[in-house]
Amino acid sequence: MSHGRKPGVVLFLYWIGVDALKIYNRFQLDSPDDKNDLTKTIQNFEEFPIAELNETFERYTFNSRNQQENESIDVYVTVLRALAKTSNFCDCMRDSIIRDRIVLGVQDPCVRKWLLQKRNLTLSKCIDLCKRSEATNLQLKRISGAQN
Repeated sequence: MSHGRKPGVVLFLYWIGVDALKIYNRFQLDSPDDKNDLTKTIQNFEEFPIAELNETFERYTFNSRNQQENESIDVYVTVLRALAKTSNFCDCMRDSIIRDRIVLGVQDPCVRKWLLQKRNLTLSKCIDLCKRSEATNLQLKRISGAQN
C-alpha cells in the first residue's frame, strides 16, 4: 500500500479502510507529490461526494475508535477528525466530542487520568498535553536505552 507515500498518509488510509483507499486511488491530483500530503489527502476526502451515510453506523465507528498501540496522537486526532466529519456532528459540538473521544480512547491510562483532572479542558489543550506526554515518554525511552 505504501508505494512511496509518507507514513502519515499510509496510516490514515490504513485506519479509514479499504473502501476509502479505493476512493483515494481515484483522486485527480495536481501533482504526484500531492498523494504524499496528508492535508491534501484529507481535503480531497472532505470534498469527495459521499453517498447517503448511515449516521448511526458512522457515530458507532467514531465512538468505538481508540488510539492504537504505537499510534501517535497526531495520527489518532487526524483519524478522529475524519470520522467526525462523516458522523454528522453539529459544528458547535465537534471539538468537544473529539476531545472526549481522545480522553476515552487514549492508549496511556496515566494520560487519561491526567486529562480527566484538568478543568476547562479544550481540544487544543487536550492535544497539547497528549503530545507533551508522548514526547516525554520518547525521551525517557531514549535515556533508558542509552543507559543500558
